[in-house]
Amino acid sequence: MIEVGEETAELSSMLLNIAETNQREMDSDLEILTSLLEPVMIVVIGLIIGVVIVAMYLPIFELMNVIQKKHYFNGRRGFSLIQKTIH
Repeated sequence: MIEVGEETAELSSMLLNIAETNQREMDSDLEILTSLLEPVMIVVIGLIIGVVIVAMYLPIFELMNVIQKKHYFNGRRGFSLIQKTIH
């Protein structure tokens, strides 16, 4: 296109035409890229939030297990002491 512009003495309009064409192509490519990137970002953010929630609840569940085990073993020990005193 540059060669044609030089031959016809319209180089500036040809360069402007090339720039506009490249700008449209770049805008189209960016639009496609962002439309593909949005779902990926949503999934990544969802995974991050999921990890944070699990990290917050995991200690609570562990604490509940420890409390239940302690209560269970204390209850069993108390029950066996009661059985020994009855017999």
